[in-house]
Amino acid sequence: MRQLIFVLMSLTVAASAFEQPAVPEVVTNPVIAAAVRTDRHYQSSPASLRPEPVWRELERMSPAERNNAVIDLLVEPAAEPLASRIEELWNSRRFAEALQLLPELSRITDPLSVEMGIAWREPVPTLQTDWGNDVRIGNRDSFKIVAFDIDRSNGNLFVAGMFETGSGDWWAIYISTNGGQGWSETYTWNATYRLRSLSGAVMGDYFYVVFGRGASQNQALLYRFRTSDGEQHNLRNGSPWICIDSTAANDSLTEISVISNQDVYDNRLYVMMLRRSDSLKFFWSADTGGVTWYEVTPPIYDAERGIDQCFNEGFDSLFYFFSFFDTNDTLEIWALTTAPNWRRQYVSYAGSGEITAIGAYHDTIICAFDREVGSNLYVRYVTRYKGDPTWRYGVFDDSLTTNESPGLTARAGGGEGVVYRFYTSPRQLRFTWRRYVGAWSTPVVVADRDPYWNAPGIEYLGSGVYGVVYLSRTPQIRECYFDRSDWTGVAEQRRLVMEENILNVVPNPVTDRAQLRYTLNCPANLTVRIYDQSGRMVQTVFEGYSPAGRHSRQFDVGSLPAGVYFVRADADGQVLTIPVTIAR
Repeated sequence: MRQLIFVLMSLTVAASAFEQPAVPEVVTNPVIAAAVRTDRHYQSSPASLRPEPVWRELERMSPAERNNAVIDLLVEPAAEPLASRIEELWNSRRFAEALQLLPELSRITDPLSVEMGIAWREPVPTLQTDWGNDVRIGNRDSFKIVAFDIDRSNGNLFVAGMFETGSGDWWAIYISTNGGQGWSETYTWNATYRLRSLSGAVMGDYFYVVFGRGASQNQALLYRFRTSDGEQHNLRNGSPWICIDSTAANDSLTEISVISNQDVYDNRLYVMMLRRSDSLKFFWSADTGGVTWYEVTPPIYDAERGIDQCFNEGFDSLFYFFSFFDTNDTLEIWALTTAPNWRRQYVSYAGSGEITAIGAYHDTIICAFDREVGSNLYVRYVTRYKGDPTWRYGVFDDSLTTNESPGLTARAGGGEGVVYRFYTSPRQLRFTWRRYVGAWSTPVVVADRDPYWNAPGIEYLGSGVYGVVYLSRTPQIRECYFDRSDWTGVAEQRRLVMEENILNVVPNPVTDRAQLRYTLNCPANLTVRIYDQSGRMVQTVFEGYSPAGRHSRQFDVGSLPAGVYFVRADADGQVLTIPVTIAR
């Protein structure tokens, strides 16, 4: 099996490390070249024939799911009293009464305008791990945007993922408390329409998520989640969400980015929004409750796509940078002073690329971006070192092979880490790294699957280790996966556990009754539950204290429909999951 090796101490020098002064290129009348030869086309999930209200999801839930779900309905003011009554009934587990009242909302408001948040009382674990060296995040597919961050105070990892479901889009929150070995879904937000933008960042004790809301996508909403356990937590004003910005329905929000200064002061959030009118709007908050926001709008009215932003740790005067492509297919890099004043730092023609990624550390700035050359795309970067006013450009990899979709981080003193999609067959997700200056490491493959072209996420995790989040293109469309630089054999370790018979179900397949057999090396608080293929918890087999040694417990599955399920054992945080088939 391929060994994932890009440990930072063993990096080698790449031939592509040569940099040249960047001469800005301005193309006022670009030559129309042949179409760029990439497979960057969006594969949308099949839509339902008819949109349906989000509460249909509640009707389809199993009894165990209903007991696990705490709901929050977002409705027009006229429907708020009825929505509050439904929430009260459902969250006190009076499900039948709540379900009877839900259709009444249709008489007061457009049922397709109702949105719903679901907080899981017990996080839903990822079951179909399908590892290799990559760990799957969540039990869903058809993701189209992922946001990735780390809480450096406790090491917990967070992903906010937006995905398609029938005629609408949802987003969900995932947390890993063990360095990425396992992920659980703590919250999901449901709508009947398509969403376009989502971003997330850690500040203080919370992971903040900002996204575009409404059928016209003209509002920017913020939610927050505790970094200790991923649980949704109301803002200081008592509301689960706040609208940062709202504009006319015909000026919808197309892209959004939220970052923080977690690695320095840990007391600011910064939100950059791109509107359909090609204008950029910038907001910042010094309120750790996430309620009070201030707008300092840059004088830019020709931004079109690919926005990204970063905080400059250890800055002299420019503490914040952002990048984007304008309506003339030109890369622009801007900065904000503490005054505040906006300053354009760099501009050069880039072509038809979609993605920029920017990072800064101690006044060394780097921006990676898609650059059109002839009929191909290549990932290029421009950089400016501390004390040197000259911008320089370079490439990370073979400049004769199409590559695209960079992700970049330069945070926390870990150096500059970059991932991008490389056009071998099948496609590869490649990684390279350096210590802010000098040569780049030889690019290595970091994904077991053919990656999708959507922007990947990358963060420095500490101790010389990077983590990467990406979407798959094959064999399944847009599932979400995580990998990290110090993993070399996760799949082999899990197979060894199975061979040692630490956890087993006999017989398998099972019809009515079965035995759960397990071995503990030391006493533990043990929980064993059964989940279906969608991640729904359907039965608890055992919950309590268990002594060390070999054990056997009988359980009954006669009430469950035939199919494939997963038995998940959690012994003081050590988790193992095995499949079991129920036959009739």
